[in-house]
Amino acid sequence: MSKTVTMYGGSWCQPCKQVKPKLIKKAIDEDWTFEYIDVEDDPCPPEVHSVPTVFVKDGPVTSGPFVGVTDIRKEFAL
Repeated sequence: MSKTVTMYGGSWCQPCKQVKPKLIKKAIDEDWTFEYIDVEDDPCPPEVHSVPTVFVKDGPVTSGPFVGVTDIRKEFAL
């Protein structure tokens, strides 16, 4: 089963703009599913306190949240 990477962000968020294309490329390279949720348009779970925030679902296991550019780059080796 493939991993699903879900990123919560906003169009106004500069760190989101930095990390989103790198996560998309990583997802393509690794054959993962990438989902982007704009916090202005969609409700987000209570675990999301700031953006960018990323969760990874691998089968029944969800990892995260990974919050901020530094945490996300470290987790995904970007």
